Amino acid sequence: MRRVAVLVLPLVLFACKRTHYRSPEQLRDAYVETLSTPDAASAYAALSPEVQAEVPFEAFEARWNANAAERKAQADAASAVPTEDRVGLRGGTTAHDGGRVLTWVELGGHYYVTAGLPGAPQTTTPAQTVRALIAAVRESDFGGVRSLLGDTLAEALAEDWQARVDAIEDALDRPGSIELSSDLRQAELRYDTGKALTLEQTPSGWRITALE
Repeated sequence: MRRVAVLVLPLVLFACKRTHYRSPEQLRDAYVETLSTPDAASAYAALSPEVQAEVPFEAFEARWNANAAERKAQADAASAVPTEDRVGLRGGTTAHDGGRVLTWVELGGHYYVTAGLPGAPQTTTPAQTVRALIAAVRESDFGGVRSLLGDTLAEALAEDWQARVDAIEDALDRPGSIELSSDLRQAELRYDTGKALTLEQTPSGWRITALE
């Protein structure tokens, strides 16, 4: 499979309000260029209104300045990708009977539905996948499991999972809590001392690969 250098994540998070890009490749180049700038205000202006609504400029500026070395490493890694491998995930949405809207991406000549199927949670970004996990745990009926456990163990497991998802949710609400790898294909959310949740991007969305 060819290496993917433009991911859905930048397409969702990075949307300049004054410029319209005609291809994912153009958006990628603009994203890499922004990584290289020390001007936090210009970088913040390039974020979509949805992201700006969630992340105040002061918090963004502090993290932007603190992560100069990490940003440079990401920009260098992205610039080092051969031009022929700078392939984007092209996608869109389609409406179907019953008002259902499917979100899909095209990769390597194949189409993958990333959201909208019955029971399929939104997993376009790492944060969406983590929130889907939190919702799934809280909505699950563990009656079958509890029937196989002693009362003390069942109560302890229930408390452990509740405390775990509470900590994950609290961590997720902190600006910049999700750290991306230099190639933007993996992400990590540290939610407690020595504990982290690891995600990896797949053609069908972000998936949790490890939960400590």
